[in-house]
Amino acid sequence: MKKILLSILAIFLIANVYSQTTEKAVKQYGFWDNWFIQAQIGASENFSENYKKASVWDVLSPSAAIGLGKYFSPEVGARIQFNGWESKTYLPVIDDTYSTKSIGVNFDALFDLTNIFSKYNPDRKFNLIGIVGVGYTGGFSHQYGPVHYGKSRNISPRVGLAADFRLSDAWKFNIEANGNLDADNFNGIVAGSKYDGRLNMLVGLTYRFPQRGFKVLDAIDPAALQELNNKINEQRRDIDSLQNQLRDQKQPVAEQPVAPAPQKKIMNAIVIFKIGKSVIDSNQKANLYNLANYIKDNNSKVWVVGYADKATGTPAFNQKLSEERVKSVAKALEDFGVDSSLINTDAKGDSVQPFATENAWNRVAIISQEQ
Repeated sequence: MKKILLSILAIFLIANVYSQTTEKAVKQYGFWDNWFIQAQIGASENFSENYKKASVWDVLSPSAAIGLGKYFSPEVGARIQFNGWESKTYLPVIDDTYSTKSIGVNFDALFDLTNIFSKYNPDRKFNLIGIVGVGYTGGFSHQYGPVHYGKSRNISPRVGLAADFRLSDAWKFNIEANGNLDADNFNGIVAGSKYDGRLNMLVGLTYRFPQRGFKVLDAIDPAALQELNNKINEQRRDIDSLQNQLRDQKQPVAEQPVAPAPQKKIMNAIVIFKIGKSVIDSNQKANLYNLANYIKDNNSKVWVVGYADKATGTPAFNQKLSEERVKSVAKALEDFGVDSSLINTDAKGDSVQPFATENAWNRVAIISQEQ
């Protein structure tokens, strides 16, 4: 049992590490995303003692499997599969075959070879999957007429290939061939070679639960993001300095006509978002708090306009993303006490790029007194 647990842990660790090191720009998904369930049925061929003395059809047996799995990245996944039914073995003493009922559980690492060696495409019609795993198989009911053989338990490593054919976003048709290496006593008889071989040929259907696919994003450079934040903070300090200088200006003498004080206007305020995100980082909320106080003190109406960078995502996705960014900023202002009647909103998607020189700068919402 200890060997089984160690084998399971090794498979999942390999899958997890591989998924984290090979795809740096895949959108992060939660534990419950990208799961699937599959059911398969087919035939099993047992290569045990004296199998050459019988025809292929004599020892061909029914086989079935049901599995549950998850993909950690477009290239790597894992599954647990329950399988079994019947396995036939030729016995020279009786010049006939006898059946072994069996059931097993396998833990498999899945490698999407198509996505490993070519660019990921969620609409691809065909994917070739490599399978490496280990299982625990129990053989029982080894019987031919009055002759009864003992039960067997063994750990069975396996390798295989599966062909997945996409039917829809949720459904796939699959053809799988996997080979298992069983202990010699799997069929109840210990004779000849040290191991028995078992080949399973299966066909079936796979249902993928939402989230069903992966979204590949442009990886953002943390240094570039930090540089942008530093520039914005520097501009804010300059604005504060100018406002302080304006307050310190001497009033004109009483004999001269007093010019009306210039109307105070809000300079453009910018909220920066991470790629593909509409959540406001906590380090930007202090600026929104100060902006909200200014709006309330002056009863000023403002425009909140959202944008998305054109180099990432589709126009429809970017339009929706810019709308979500606007909603996040408007809600933050309202949470700080700004009346919703003072907030006007608009979303430009990627149809307008306010920053032409730096693509990443366009993942913003801009707040101003004029649209």
